[in-house]
Amino acid sequence: CEVCVEAGTVEEIDLVTASEDELQRQEVEAKLKTIQISLAEHGCDLRYRFSTTLHDRRIETDHGWVINLGRGLDFYQRPDDWLEVGANDLGLRKCHETTIACYRKGEEDSAGG
Repeated sequence: CEVCVEAGTVEEIDLVTASEDELQRQEVEAKLKTIQISLAEHGCDLRYRFSTTLHDRRIETDHGWVINLGRGLDFYQRPDDWLEVGANDLGLRKCHETTIACYRKGEEDSAGG
């Protein structure tokens, strides 16, 4: 979401997510509402819904791009100490190995998807 705010061109985010159970869903929804309020302060509308069949992790843009995320957005490693370099600047944080594929909608075959 911070990347979207920094880009300055994103006005809406539609999120489809899943949860393990009702308790987790309530916890996730409380966090999403906090993010929703924060994004609104930056002129971006977050809409979300829960799915019981969701598995894929991907982002679709309104310009026809699809970004498939192997690990989802959780590809940054947790720092050993929250005071070390990279704890707050993700550009300096270590990452897990992952695969990210980008292609235009309708071109999945040429992207191997």
